[in-house]
Amino acid sequence: STPVPPILETEPATPSDENDESAMLGEQGEIFVNLGRKDGLRIAFLMQEISNISGLPRIIFGKVRMLTRSTFISVTEEHVKAVIDAINRIEIDGQKLRAEPARTK
Repeated sequence: STPVPPILETEPATPSDENDESAMLGEQGEIFVNLGRKDGLRIAFLMQEISNISGLPRIIFGKVRMLTRSTFISVTEEHVKAVIDAINRIEIDGQKLRAEPARTK
C-alpha cells in the first residue's frame, strides 16, 4: 500500500461542516441587532422577515449569534446596508428592532 502524504498547512482549508456556509461566502460584515432571546426574538422569525422585506436570499447570511438581549448576524459585505435597512423596519411585540454595523473587536 502506498503511504498517504501528510496534509500541508499551506493547503486551503475546506469547511469541515457542510452547514458552515459562511466559509464559502467571501467577505463578511457583522451586524448588531438591539434585541435578543429575552425580548422574544427568534432566529427563524428574524431571517424570514429580513428575506421578506429585503428580497435577499438566505444564502447571503453566515453565522447568527443570538444572545440574551442582542443578536449578531454575519452577512456578505455587499449586503450589509440592505440587511440593516430591512431589520430597521421589523417590529416584534411593539418593540422596533434597531440594527447597525457591529463594532470590530
